[in-house]
Amino acid sequence: MGTEILDDIQTAHEEWKQAHRMFEEAVGQDQIDYAIFTLEAAERKYQMQLKRAKQAGLDGKSHYAIKEISAISLTKEAGGV
Repeated sequence: MGTEILDDIQTAHEEWKQAHRMFEEAVGQDQIDYAIFTLEAAERKYQMQLKRAKQAGLDGKSHYAIKEISAISLTKEAGGV
């Protein structure tokens, strides 16, 4: 189960990075609005997976190093978005 959770975290993090790239490349108000919606959803999904790992007692010492991936860093990586 731990590996599954860690895989889900990695997937959610990749989805967040992809949503961030989409936001950076958005042109026009409709694309920007959609990119913001997608980015917020991806961030929330990522945070949920991190919470799930914490509840399962995973400490980040295995597989993907959870403690290096924090929900707080999402906003910083996004330049304050």
